[in-house]
Amino acid sequence: MVDLGECKVGLQSLNAPIDTIDTIHAQGRQVFNLFASQAEFERGLIRERTQPGLTAARARGLVG
Repeated sequence: MVDLGECKVGLQSLNAPIDTIDTIHAQGRQVFNLFASQAEFERGLIRERTQPGLTAARARGLVG
């Protein structure tokens, strides 16, 4: 597997409302990682909220 950081490959957003998203530099990597962490957290919350509803629907014989 290739480490993109070792190959000097990064992400630089040209349209982001925050101009610090530039993963070539430490500050940009931190902001990017914070956003990724928040997105993962939100995904987990959505899953936790959805699972009980799906379980209840299956118990009633519904498939979704």
